[in-house]
Amino acid sequence: MSAAGEIGRSESAVPVSRSSCPASGLAAERVLRAWNIEDLRGMAKRRLPRAIFDFFVGAAEDEITLRENRAAFERVRLAPKVLAGVARIDTAATILGARAELPIAIGPTGGIG
Repeated sequence: MSAAGEIGRSESAVPVSRSSCPASGLAAERVLRAWNIEDLRGMAKRRLPRAIFDFFVGAAEDEITLRENRAAFERVRLAPKVLAGVARIDTAATILGARAELPIAIGPTGGIG
C-alpha cells in the first residue's frame, strides 16, 4: 500500500482477538501483532519457501485482474460517522410476527450435551 493511501497505526486500533486466531503458540503471537494484510504478507514472505509464497501472492498470466482489484481497493476510503444520527434509534424488530422492542433472543446452543 502506498504511503499516501496508508492508514496509520493508532493507539485506539484493536488487533485481532486471540479467540479468532487459527494459529497457536508463538505463531499466534506473531499473527496477532499484524495490523494489516501487508504485515501478514511480510511474515509469509519470510517464512514460506519462495515458490509457495509466489503462488499465494501471484495471479494468472499477466496478473491484470490482480492489479485492477488492488487499484479498486486503494480507491476505497472509509468515512466513519461515529454517533451520527443517534437521536432517533429504533431497535425494534418483528420476530415471528410479534414486535420486539429490544430483540434479544437466547438459542438452545449446547443443550444437546
